[in-house]
Amino acid sequence: MQKYSGLIKHALSQSHVIPTKNYLSYKQREETGSSVIKKLDSGRAIQIRKNCDRLIKISSTLHVLARQMISFRGHEENEEYVNSTHFWKNQLALSK
Repeated sequence: MQKYSGLIKHALSQSHVIPTKNYLSYKQREETGSSVIKKLDSGRAIQIRKNCDRLIKISSTLHVLARQMISFRGHEENEEYVNSTHFWKNQLALSK
């Protein structure tokens, strides 16, 4: 057998090294339980939590305005306007 021929040549080639690394990476992910789907699910759970927090803030603002019989909107929808909306002001206060 020559030094760099046959099986040794194949073992050192890119067509063998890359799949071997991919397989070892796959086995490591399987052992630790960190698959791509699990990472996506955890990101989705974080987004759902953020959306729930936002929805709670919005609904509590609407509840306060409805109980006090205050209009939700004014004529302008920005912070500089003197009579800006109650909804806008409450959302700013809740977001801090």
